[in-house]
Amino acid sequence: MSAPNCQVLRSASPPRHPGTASAEQTRAEESSTALRADDRVLTVGDHRVGRLVLDRRPDGIRIVDIAVAPAEQGRGIGRAVLRRVLDEADAVGAQVSLHVFVGSPARRLYERFGFAPVSGDGSHLLMVRPAPSRAVPQPTSEPQPNTAT
Repeated sequence: MSAPNCQVLRSASPPRHPGTASAEQTRAEESSTALRADDRVLTVGDHRVGRLVLDRRPDGIRIVDIAVAPAEQGRGIGRAVLRRVLDEADAVGAQVSLHVFVGSPARRLYERFGFAPVSGDGSHLLMVRPAPSRAVPQPTSEPQPNTAT
């Protein structure tokens, strides 16, 4: 099954005017800023289908949140978005990490994409997909002439 043409839009938060934000919205924005998070809306056509929040860190990309609306799940949207994130990471040689609930069906998807659990607290697992290996060219050894006489 091919994934629908999912677009990743720039901002998940509607624009606000100074003094009109709720305390909850202000905390969320401050949290996103503190995390250096990139918060995006996922769309198919004109229909909003989910959210993607990434934190680009010096040690790699952290998927803070990837969510697809329940009515849109099973159509390949999450897989397509995850593939885009991994392609970005591969292009810069970065690892990708995320947290997932221990019993989440999404864990199987992450494992298929190369994520492995590295730690957990009983309810969540930290999963990491290592940076792609960059093969360093090894010098070729030239055959040495036989000097024995």
